[in-house]
This record gives sequence, structure tokens and C-alpha cells, in this order.
Amino acid sequence: MALGLATVQFGIFCLIEWYEVQRHLLTIDYSIFGQAAYRISQGAIDPTTTIEGFPFWADHFAWLMWPIGWFIGLTHLPVSFVLLIIFQALPLALVVPILVLWIRHRAESLGGQEWAFGAPSALVVVAVVWVGNIWVYRALSFDFHFQVLQVPVLLALVYFVDRRSRVGTLLMVLLLLGTGDIGGLVVVGVGVIAALLQRRWLLGCGLVLLGAIWIVVLGAFHASRSTNLGFLYGYLDPHQRSVSISRVLIGAVENPMAAIAAIEHSWLGLWSDIGSTGILGLFSVAGLAMVVAVFLPVMLAQSSGFASSGLFQTLPVLVALSFSLLFPWSRLPRRAWLRGGVAAVVVAQVVLWTAIFLPRVVLSITSSMPAATARQLSSIAAELSPHDEVVASNGVVGYFSLRRYVYSTAIGSAPLHGRPVDLIVVPWAGTEYSVRNALEEVQAFSKLPGAVVRYRNGVYFGRFVPRPSLRRLDLLPQGSGMQLTALALRSPYEAQRFISTGSSAYLQSTLQGGYLIAGLTRHLVADQLENLTLDLSVAAGSMSVQVWNQGSGQLLVQRTLGSTNGFQRETLSFVTPAHASAHASDGVGIFRALFIAPPKGAVYEVRVWTRSNSIVRVRSVTWTSLSRVTRR
Repeated sequence: MALGLATVQFGIFCLIEWYEVQRHLLTIDYSIFGQAAYRISQGAIDPTTTIEGFPFWADHFAWLMWPIGWFIGLTHLPVSFVLLIIFQALPLALVVPILVLWIRHRAESLGGQEWAFGAPSALVVVAVVWVGNIWVYRALSFDFHFQVLQVPVLLALVYFVDRRSRVGTLLMVLLLLGTGDIGGLVVVGVGVIAALLQRRWLLGCGLVLLGAIWIVVLGAFHASRSTNLGFLYGYLDPHQRSVSISRVLIGAVENPMAAIAAIEHSWLGLWSDIGSTGILGLFSVAGLAMVVAVFLPVMLAQSSGFASSGLFQTLPVLVALSFSLLFPWSRLPRRAWLRGGVAAVVVAQVVLWTAIFLPRVVLSITSSMPAATARQLSSIAAELSPHDEVVASNGVVGYFSLRRYVYSTAIGSAPLHGRPVDLIVVPWAGTEYSVRNALEEVQAFSKLPGAVVRYRNGVYFGRFVPRPSLRRLDLLPQGSGMQLTALALRSPYEAQRFISTGSSAYLQSTLQGGYLIAGLTRHLVADQLENLTLDLSVAAGSMSVQVWNQGSGQLLVQRTLGSTNGFQRETLSFVTPAHASAHASDGVGIFRALFIAPPKGAVYEVRVWTRSNSIVRVRSVTWTSLSRVTRR
């Protein structure tokens, strides 16, 4: 049964990973690991992660990447196959077989005691809780991260500790530490389990001390840096020192109120992860220790994305709570009806969570990248020279990371090295941070001397050959407004044609009508005075300019225009409503989860709608924030 479940789960994992590669859903995180693996496989000893701007070893010091890179160099296997299948999907599928070995060992070692009674039924319950948990599959969909590899290694470490195998314990500890400073936190959690649960105080204290030393040493040598650490945890360090995992923990103790405020925003993600395992595992030292060790840094992160459900960062909690339910299970009275009832309740919770959120998770994976956009990206990749510098959208930059210089548009700037620069922007697909920023960066790139930008199937592709004296490319938008010409207003979903006459360029509506412009969004706070100006003409028919609140579906302001005498400027002024925000939680009753935390304020969208047989042209859109409005 264990091998059968592992095979089925491995097949599902491979399907998810295959889909991600085929649709090029490899994000900025994958680009960090993919670029390092590729460069190491090519012989680099100290590769630089160009997106972060420092050596790869300084990104949490995941030294396991060096053996992985050498393996790729020896076998010549594709980097994506090695990272996503061999070192992610396959190890994660081994969780059930490892659980079977551990349960059998407990039953055999304790003979006729509590573990022997009901061991087969306990195995079934644990297998269902793990294999049937929808958040396991969502966590895997976040391309490649070492936290996924930590899951089977964590379970194997618990197994070897229980068997008192020094060699196995040492090997698993080394593997965990090889995944970086976060692996040190997992080692601390296992040490707590060994000390409090098994009364192996020497081993437990040793693991806690080893994990803590690992974290502190990496922090002292600045080997646990990341582009996100300062953003996520900088609020805990008012002295603005170099942020590391150790500094985060110290900062939480020094600034408890700030830490508590951050934790309050993450309770829904915590609840959905714990609830989806049946909750029973939480009533054990092992489960509680791992929840604290893993969830604490996640909940302290000052980011709405870290409050979501089913994150790869919290995957170790799912496996820990799955096997930890065995401890309270073993303490139940030996009555078949009682244990059967508890098992039914636990399994029912898992089934309900999965039944409610399976369609939502599948949709979140499959709707991220249209097939036509993915084919266009493949075509562009075939055109690129391996020696070019590439600046790509956050959601697809990992697909282009097998080169020496690659950067993300999320950063907005990049150092230049005298090579041609290729810009690849997918504003409406993948996991782009901001449509506004993406389109403004396209426009800034198009203004560079000699730059050429073309558009097709939702992808902007630009090429620029910098002069030797230019050392940095800066595409960051300036100011609080948004100014876009027709070149940067194109999209794959609207009824539009792009026309360039040499002296000017504009979007023109098609005869069937529909939305000439849509998907043009900005995040705005409440009580903000906004000006929206369009440079347009209506040669025939009519048009409607609309501003929508995406979260509530409310039409905020609308203006209808008939024929005009050539191009003219039309300005709409409006004030964003108070207390307007997106509703991001989903589910039924207590079965609720958070997929994308609501932004501060709300998301507003500009649409330009045209009637059939109309001739409407738009040359530019300018959207400016003026001032805050005080309500009485």
C-alpha cells in the first residue's frame, strides 16, 4: 500500500512540475537556484546570483547546491528535471514509505504495548492525512525550494533518532544543514522532540545547540542574506543592521509588540494548514514543537504573501502534524469504536478541506499562464543568445535563468556588462508584482537609444545594445502617477489594434467592439483623490471610460463619449471609497483559507469599452494621485 500511494503521489507531483515547466511558471526564486546549479555544472566554484547581487553561498548558505550542480555537470540532465523531479518530487513522494517504516518500528519495539494496538489503522489514517492534504500539492507548485526537500529528511531524521542510529541521524542532520539556515530551525525542532518526547536529553540538547549555532554562525558571516530578508523582517531591527535569521529571532524578543502585530495577520494561514491535518497532531510535543519552529519565522514576516495558506515554507508542519497524530492516538483507550470515531473525524476534516479547495488550487495553477503566451515565450527563448543579459518578469524569469546574467523586472534595475540586453515582460500572467510597474518598465525600455520593442500574445519583448559607457539599466517608475503610451497599453485579451504612423502611435478599436483597454490596475488607499486623463478620439460610434474596484466588483466612475473633433484629452476625477479592500479569504464556515492576502487599500482598474462599428483611438493614459481627502 505504501509503495502504491507513493507512486500515485509521485505521478501527481510530476504532473504539477511538468505543467510548470511547459508553461514556464518558473519564478524569481527558481532563477536563484537554477542559475546557481547551471553555473556550478559549468565549473564555477563561487557563482553569483545576479538577481540578488551577491554570491550564491550568501543566500542562506544552501551548500547542498554544489553536489547538485556537479551531478548535473556529470549527467548532463536538464537543470529543471534534476531540481524539480529528482531533488523535489521524488523525495517528497517517499514520505509515506518512511512513515510506514517508522510506525512498524514503533510497533515492533514496544511489542504488545500501546503502539502495537491499532498500528495498521493508525498507518491508514496518517497516509490519508498526508496524501489527501490539498496544501501539500499547492506548496509543491511554488517551483523549487529546499524547504520541500527538508520534509522527507525531517521525517527520516525522526525515524533514525527513534531507532538510535547514529550514522542515520548524523547523515540526516548534515542534509538538513545543507539546505541552509532554515534547516537549522528544523534541527532545533527535532531536538526538542527528542528531549521532551523520548527523554533523550543529551541528544535533544545537542541537536538544539547544533541548530542554533548553525543559524548564529551563518548570520555572523553574512551567509544568510536574501533580497527579501530586509523587506520581510527589517521592522524588527530598528538599528537597521544586516538582517539574518538570528537577528530576526533576537528582534522578535526585543520588539514583542511589533512581532505580535505581525502574527495577528497570519492566523488564517496557520489555521488552514493545521486544520487540514485533522488537528489531532497538534496535541503532541512533536507537533507543537514543529509548528512553533516553522511557523514562527513565517508569521513574523511583514508581507501579505506570507499569510497565505499552503506555502512551501510551512510544508514541514504538514508532515510533522501528520505523523505526530500517532502520539495522542496511542494514548486513546483501547476501544475500537472510540479510535474508529476519532479516525473518522480526522479523515473527514482532511476530505472536507480538500473537497472545498481542490478546484481553487487547480485553478490557481492552471490559470496562471495562457497556452498562447507560453508558446510565445518558447519562441523568444529560441531567439536569445546565451551570452545576452536578460531582464524578465518575476513570474517567468526562472525560465531564462540558465545564463551568466539574468535579472527580474521586480527589482527594476540591472548592472550592464557591455552585452545586448533582452527585456521580456508578461504583465498579465505568472506572478507579476505590479501590472503598472511592468507596463511602465516596458515604456522606459522603449525610450532607450536604439531599443526595439515588439508585442505578441501577451508578451513584450525588447532588445537593446548599450553603449560601452552605460553601466546600469534603470527602469524603475518615478513619482506617484502612471503615464502610459499606446505601446505599453497592449494586451492579449482586448478588442484592439496597435497602429504606428511614425510620428505617433495609438490603439484603435475593432469593428466588433468590446474592451479596447482593460486590466490596467493600481493599488490605492482609501480617501485618495485621483485624476485619470486619456488622450483619445472617437471618429465614429461611442465609447465608455470606466474605473472599477476589482475586489468588490463596484463600478466607481464612468463617462460616455460620442464623436470628437480629432484627438482630445478627457479627465475623470474621483475619490477612492473609504474602507474598500479585496476579499481574499475563501471557503465555507470554519473551512477557510487565504490564497492571496488583501493589499492595503484596494485594486482599481481602468477599462475603455467601445460599441460595435465604433472607431475609437487612444494614444495615452495618465493616472495621477493628487492628495488625501479628509472625510467629516
